[in-house]
Amino acid sequence: PGGGAGGHHGMESILDRLGTGDFPRIRIGIRDPEVVKDENVDYLLTPLGEEPWKALAAAAEIAAQAALDAVASGWPQAMNRHNRRIKREAAVSGDNHKEE
Repeated sequence: PGGGAGGHHGMESILDRLGTGDFPRIRIGIRDPEVVKDENVDYLLTPLGEEPWKALAAAAEIAAQAALDAVASGWPQAMNRHNRRIKREAAVSGDNHKEE
């Protein structure tokens, strides 16, 4: 329901303008396995190939459902339902055999 920027410069700007991180947010994205976690990069956006676009589309569907769940059931229930790494990774990879 609140927190820091997590290294995201756009979120840092929002937090700076608002003066608080006390608001819920839904995070969406895909990971580039060639980029080392927490490493600074010289770009913000680069063209995506076919597979990353598929992964992003799947992640967007999950984020949209999380937003709907937050409105319908509240943030705590939505967070409990959607903040499970195994479930998210299975949905993004298309592997529906992984446990929730």
